[in-house]
Amino acid sequence: MLGGVANLVHRTLEGRDVQALVRDLIQKITTHANIQVITNAFIVDHSGMPGLFKTGMQVGPQMFYRQISHGVTILATGALPNRPDEYLLGRHPAIMTQLDADALLAGTPSRTEHWQDVVMIQCVGSRQPDNPNCSRVCCQTAIKNALRILDKNPEAQVWVLYRDMRTYGFQEDYYRLAREKGSSSCAMTRKQPPRVQAEGHRVSVSFTDPILGRPLVVDADALLLSTGFVSDDESTEDLAAIFKVPRTTDGYFLEDHVKLRPVDLSRPGFFLAEPPTPLCPSGKRLPRPRRRRPGPDPAQPRPDQPGGVRGPGGLQKMRRLPDLCPGLSLRGSLYQRGRVFGDRPGQVPRLWGLRLRVSGQGHTTDAV
Repeated sequence: MLGGVANLVHRTLEGRDVQALVRDLIQKITTHANIQVITNAFIVDHSGMPGLFKTGMQVGPQMFYRQISHGVTILATGALPNRPDEYLLGRHPAIMTQLDADALLAGTPSRTEHWQDVVMIQCVGSRQPDNPNCSRVCCQTAIKNALRILDKNPEAQVWVLYRDMRTYGFQEDYYRLAREKGSSSCAMTRKQPPRVQAEGHRVSVSFTDPILGRPLVVDADALLLSTGFVSDDESTEDLAAIFKVPRTTDGYFLEDHVKLRPVDLSRPGFFLAEPPTPLCPSGKRLPRPRRRRPGPDPAQPRPDQPGGVRGPGGLQKMRRLPDLCPGLSLRGSLYQRGRVFGDRPGQVPRLWGLRLRVSGQGHTTDAV
């Protein structure tokens, strides 16, 4: 199904319509002259070399065999919503994930109008030994749903129990807005997690307030769990065996180098598409995940092509600043361990280093 997890999200933190975005992207992809979409297909074999790959698949209800030729392979397996067996999830109607709450607030908001006390628990099933990752989207999703609940019922009391609140960039404004509207936040530790007990159609949540130093109990109408994402282990395992590419211990594909080649796999011609995190409030694009850096611009020369720079960690690429801003007068100074490696006007240093000073148009700036 095209769209993946984005089909489960209705609104971003800023209020943009995610479903409209998904429909627009699907329409553009399916009508593009140079893109062919093949659904209900299973990869069964692969052979060849970069520029001359051949991949076989079984397609359709009758599983007909089909082979395609291609130059590169981009793996885009994404991630799956996590549903851990914690805090009575799936065993009590008042306990749900943030994704479930998003669907409820968008589809049947009348079921949430009676919520007077709501508790949200962050990092459920994440940042622990069996799943050490942070999904990067849970905190802003909790803020988003808290604001929607308070918009429908300004008298509601929303408690957010967190280990760390991470609202990136201007998302901090929404965190402050939620606090102004009455949302309460309370820190917790992994060693002292909240305790949840069913009380009829309500839920009793007990936790220790680190400021007061005493236990508190909230009888909540709803308990929302921020569960994050886990890898699609079944898909990545099968594809790793077919394409002969490595995986991490937590089921994601392993990049060739976490900093220098973050979207390249160790096998030439294979690349990674970043797992989608659609809960993050970006109306223009689905942001990058918590563990991968953005890949290079395909229109730019690759680091291993002429013009690259070899540093201590391998070959790197430095775009010439005069090409980006022809009117800029450059004077670069590159330092490492107190030694100057390059300091000539009008030329960008082509060595590695820690700091580059650029002067022009009456101002000076330092670039790392």
